[in-house]
Amino acid sequence: VLIGEPPALQAAPPKDLPTVVLERTTEHTVNAPRASRTTRQPGTQVATLKFSTGETVFVGPPAIIGRNPSAKAADAAGAQLVVVSDHSRTVSRMHADVAWVGAKLTVTDRGAANGTAITRMGVGQFNLTPGKPYELRDGDVLHIGAEVNCTVAIATVQDGAAE
Repeated sequence: VLIGEPPALQAAPPKDLPTVVLERTTEHTVNAPRASRTTRQPGTQVATLKFSTGETVFVGPPAIIGRNPSAKAADAAGAQLVVVSDHSRTVSRMHADVAWVGAKLTVTDRGAANGTAITRMGVGQFNLTPGKPYELRDGDVLHIGAEVNCTVAIATVQDGAAE
């Protein structure tokens, strides 16, 4: 899998461990499927997305992020649904995919009308090309639509800690 630009930066120290919460949309309330509570091997990387809307989501299996992502699409791909509150409706119903590809966390814009971008310290902001996976790094800010963003936290499990 080719991962899009920009150039590599050094990773920041690990952040606090992730959680999964109940998300709300303007349409209805949805419980995002929870990744099973398992013990990861030491050295395994885990990711947390902390949204500007207040949601915090642990990314274990591949995830579909959107205002109202389809359970049918998630079932077909085995993905978890990450429902983002967006009263401005600039986040598409199924906006972006986030997944681990080997040891890299990637994001792929699904062709969302209002686009997806990443702000990376030392690089600045860049827009994603729909359908092309880009690597997310610890400390990146992922912009989903015009008004929603989330901070990416990637940590390494030590001593077989549970997620």
